Amino acid sequence: MHKNNLSKHEAMAPKELAKNSELTIKQADKGGAVVVMNTSEYVKEILRQLSDQGVYCKLSNDPKFEFLRRIRIILDAAREQGIIDEKLHAFLYVDRPRTPVIYILPKIHKCLTSPAGRPIVSGVGSLFSQIAIFLDKILSPFVKSAKSYIRDSAHFLNILEQIQLPEHAILASFDVVSLYTSIAHTRGLEAVRMALAGTQYSSQCQEFFISLLNMVLTCNYFLFQDEFHVQLRGTAMGSNVAPNYANIFMSHMEEQLIYVSHHFGQVLQRWRYIDNVFLI
Repeated sequence: MHKNNLSKHEAMAPKELAKNSELTIKQADKGGAVVVMNTSEYVKEILRQLSDQGVYCKLSNDPKFEFLRRIRIILDAAREQGIIDEKLHAFLYVDRPRTPVIYILPKIHKCLTSPAGRPIVSGVGSLFSQIAIFLDKILSPFVKSAKSYIRDSAHFLNILEQIQLPEHAILASFDVVSLYTSIAHTRGLEAVRMALAGTQYSSQCQEFFISLLNMVLTCNYFLFQDEFHVQLRGTAMGSNVAPNYANIFMSHMEEQLIYVSHHFGQVLQRWRYIDNVFLI
């Protein structure tokens, strides 16, 4: 027999806390901590981010049915051209999608009192959820071909163990500020086009992939406090295709700007995990 080591009052406390509408409980952006904050401050931070008219735009109504119509046109045309079959068509088209919602993960590693939040759009079951999964599978191989590719922390540590540092070497690390919401659609789509060029995919297939990705990017809508918004720039964290899309964009930027620079001759080694860069 096991005796409960919590009193009745202690066992009820978490349930009462969860019911308190004046408090919001979220996972921290990093470190796995649990953050309890005033709901008013949580809402204030989301509204602050949504007020950036260069990134978000408030909509007058629910755009779901209009976006579904556009997706249906693209998928039907691809089926008629033989690019996809009936089974893939059925997989990509979500007949009864749920409405995406936005939430934030507090960045308490930067500030404990009034932390900024990392915006996440929960798109599970949304009209773009299956398309994002499909595109993620298509784009995944191109990420691994980047010169600076790092798979995960274990991969990075394994590489570092084999490095012999020369005398007077300088170690540096940096990242991109708000990468996901900073990628202009035209630049991101251009990077994906270049990654797809010369592959086993036909020009029709490539245009199909780009059309779907353009829909995911430009029609990324969500709900907050009974108001609909659409993201004008970048991609939402929470979409399956977002990490690989950002990775391909960063790889494209490296090829266009970094490796061709005469300053790069001073770099002994350079690695990158999405937007986190380490170099010697």
